[in-house]
Amino acid sequence: MKYYFSDELFNKLPDIFSLLADLVQQKSTIEFLSIVLEYIGTNQRCDEDFLKESLDKAFENKGEEIMHTLAEKLVDKYSLAEKLVDKYSLADKWIDQGKKEGKKEGKTQLLSFLFEERFGSIPQQITKQINQADDKLIEDLTRSFLRFQSINDYYLWWEKHYSA
Repeated sequence: MKYYFSDELFNKLPDIFSLLADLVQQKSTIEFLSIVLEYIGTNQRCDEDFLKESLDKAFENKGEEIMHTLAEKLVDKYSLAEKLVDKYSLADKWIDQGKKEGKKEGKTQLLSFLFEERFGSIPQQITKQINQADDKLIEDLTRSFLRFQSINDYYLWWEKHYSA
């Protein structure tokens, strides 16, 4: 691979492939050749025609057949890669959802703690309302909490903002 960035790659590639020609029947060699071609194919100066021509020289006009076999392998490989990307995308969504739920749980616990610290034991109804609250309600309630002088202030606030 020392010729990868060199202009000599165009002259040396058929020789490199020739070294593999005797071993091409072995499955592991085809896989190795696939990796080599994939790597060399990332070189912007190497197009598909150049790779096919080099393989034809090295493998005595069987380059097209080899390219077809390797192309099938690459299609299978990229299909598997797409499936893995889809799974990771789903996992990322689950992680994001878990973070969101964790933040909400932290906010509701803090709000419950503040109520208990300021007003002592709080009625189960308030705990239930806090735990079932959506993000907007939690934010509104947290902002309003500092103005509450008694538990009755909470009930008045609730009645004004969230009663049907």
